[in-house]
Parts: sequence; structure tokens; C-alpha cells
Amino acid sequence: MTSVDRDGTHKGLDTELISVVSAIVPVPLIVGGGVGNDKDVVEGFDAGADAVAIGSALHYDALHVGEVRRTCQSRGITVREFNEVE
Repeated sequence: MTSVDRDGTHKGLDTELISVVSAIVPVPLIVGGGVGNDKDVVEGFDAGADAVAIGSALHYDALHVGEVRRTCQSRGITVREFNEVE
């Protein structure tokens, strides 16, 4: 699910929308639209997302994968194994 109002803004996910939808749908919820920093990702999970798409924040170097992984792991959020390319 992508919040078109937030997509590309890097101003944070629509956590209210995520909370409402995650309480209703019986399928895993992958959210995106608005991620600008690693804390936005954590807030998405806290709101009920099963996965968070980062998108343009990575493309425009506003955010880095390692940073997101470390933050998520420190908050107890499971992340997949990742082999960084050198």
C-alpha cells in the first residue's frame, strides 16, 4: 500500500492509514510512500506494517541500507540476511 499523498516527499509514512488498514486486512501489508529516514521505517512497522518499501530515499542517498538494518535490528525488527556488495 502506498500513500500517494506522501510518496516521494520523505516526510514520513502515513502511520494512521497503516494502523487502520493493518487492522482490517488479513494479508501481509507492505507499505511505502514518504520514507525519509530510518525512524520512519520503524514507525511503519510499529503502526502495523509487515514490510516497508524505502524507494526514493535510497535512490537520492537520503538513506542507506546499512543504516536502516542497524536501526531495525536494534528495535527488535527482523531483517533478512544481506550480503553487501563491495
